[in-house]
Amino acid sequence: MTKEQRRAFCDLMRKYTRLRINYFNLRGIMVTAQEAGKVPNDWPLQLQVLRESAESRAVIEETGVLVAHILQTTDEDVLMQLILEKVKEEDLPN
Repeated sequence: MTKEQRRAFCDLMRKYTRLRINYFNLRGIMVTAQEAGKVPNDWPLQLQVLRESAESRAVIEETGVLVAHILQTTDEDVLMQLILEKVKEEDLPN
């Protein structure tokens, strides 16, 4: 994998992580809304607060560590193992 390909892959990982966080945060907001019987008018603010939460920051930090390792390693077998481990540990959206 070339440096350019690694950078592109790392950018993809960062974007994926943010989308994944948004998905689960929005899902939580919608479940709460369903229980209340109404979508709150301030859901964008709620989403922003959840994006900035300690849990969201921790996931982004974990991804940052993975991305740094991807950029530094030259062993593609190790890289593929890291990717497989990350994919296996994630909850996938329904």
